[in-house]
Amino acid sequence: MSLILKLLFASVIAFSLFFASWYVLHGDLIFDADIGRDFHLLRELDEKKIVLIGPRSSTGLFHGPLWTYVNYPSYLIGGGNPVTVGFGWVVFIALFGLVSFYVADKLFGRATAYLYSMMATLYAAFHAKGMFNPHGAMFLIPLCFFFFVMYFKNPKAKYLLLHLATLSAIIQFQMADGMPLLALSVLAIMYKIFKTRKFKHVFVYLLLPVFLVNFIVFDL
Repeated sequence: MSLILKLLFASVIAFSLFFASWYVLHGDLIFDADIGRDFHLLRELDEKKIVLIGPRSSTGLFHGPLWTYVNYPSYLIGGGNPVTVGFGWVVFIALFGLVSFYVADKLFGRATAYLYSMMATLYAAFHAKGMFNPHGAMFLIPLCFFFFVMYFKNPKAKYLLLHLATLSAIIQFQMADGMPLLALSVLAIMYKIFKTRKFKHVFVYLLLPVFLVNFIVFDL
């Protein structure tokens, strides 16, 4: 691996995380209607200790409940301070970079992993000043794709299970991304199941209601 590429990788990653942290350190966070809604839900979760629904959309559906849960630790640590939640977003960006590197390395090789994770982390850093539920879906798409490809390469039930679990998390972050991906995934995987005659793998889909329980049980 070229030393220049490694140095470029380290420089871009360091710059991206510094750039993402800059907004938070200076309290320069976007607090629009979506993010304000998220903080209202975080406060409600903190008061009730358990909330099984997310924000209501214009169609009457609930969406994005998982985003509330993954942000709650930062909210709790900071006592509701948006800046502390912002640092949590920086941590998400760093984890997104690691996942992007791992996925690209396993599927395409080390050089591609360096280049892809650089672009992914730099792109995510531009969103660090204001994140809401669609960003959670964006962070998981590479991992969802990875398990999908792994199932086609080596059709084992564990890869299908991990793919569906990740895809369900994407749906719980953003239905507009997750539902079309689920429809396409089911068509492709059913073709693979019938081609390989691994019909028992169809039963893995029975776990979908478990993964999507927040859309079944709305309130306590």
